[in-house]
Amino acid sequence: MTMGYKIGLTTTMTALDALASPLPIPNFEWQDAQDEIILGNGQTRGIGSPLARWTFALSENVAARNALKAFCPGRSAEVYIATQRNDGSFANYSVTMHWPLTENKENGWDMGLVIEFTNLVVIP
Repeated sequence: MTMGYKIGLTTTMTALDALASPLPIPNFEWQDAQDEIILGNGQTRGIGSPLARWTFALSENVAARNALKAFCPGRSAEVYIATQRNDGSFANYSVTMHWPLTENKENGWDMGLVIEFTNLVVIP
């Protein structure tokens, strides 16, 4: 059984656990906006598109890391993902995938790879 988290270079996406080197379900973070401003009446308004973060816990599976890196060979790339939102539902998005500037490694173990997705646009 595959998970709801998917990634692809087109709208035909592959579940993370169905990749050639499967990835586990990531911990996810969801923000409805990239920042917020305080309005004149003291209320706040979110600005910018939503963003999502996938964090993959401790792993020594370099092949799985490389499978994910193939979608983002540079610092960023335009990809498609299916990800969970705060309300528990999943949706498909066109996104900009950002590879971390540094990767936390200890004795060959990845100590928590964090991938950020910005410019989320819902796709049908």
